[in-house]
Amino acid sequence: MKLVFDYPVSFDALDTMLATKAYENIWLTDGEKIVQALEKFSGLRFQQDEIHAIVHNGLSASGMDGVPMRLNIQNTLLNEKRNALVHELAHRLLFGNGLYAPDDDADADEVRVFLFQGDVLRDVFGAGMYAFWADLDPDTHSEDHRRLIAPILKLSQAERQAMIKKFVTIKQAQE
Repeated sequence: MKLVFDYPVSFDALDTMLATKAYENIWLTDGEKIVQALEKFSGLRFQQDEIHAIVHNGLSASGMDGVPMRLNIQNTLLNEKRNALVHELAHRLLFGNGLYAPDDDADADEVRVFLFQGDVLRDVFGAGMYAFWADLDPDTHSEDHRRLIAPILKLSQAERQAMIKKFVTIKQAQE
């Protein structure tokens, strides 16, 4: 799977260019390991051969069906960038396999990503990155993040893996 970063066309967007380069450097250094870990811990395979990504001043979002992934320029710390990149790629992995919640249940998609995101972050970047992701400090993460991740943190890796497998099996049986 190839991740292509689309740079701004204007040189007056220097901050965006630099942030794009920082995200791209993470991908160039660890992209292969990220993809392998995402597939390993989710039990899924990327269906997209190529995903485009842009950096913008707004919330990160995975995009889908030809819409580029969007990564937030406000993620200034390396761990924030790593977390956002893995998180949005995890959404793309689910979407690419037809595993997404109805529009009225966005929390379900977040929970499904959280079931394997922490394992991916620990596997690729180490325990310190996992601790950053799992932090429940209100100064570090949003209320929604803390609310949704807290129950996930109480589960063992085996329990999380079983939940993912069950979800994938049910979804595939519905097709």
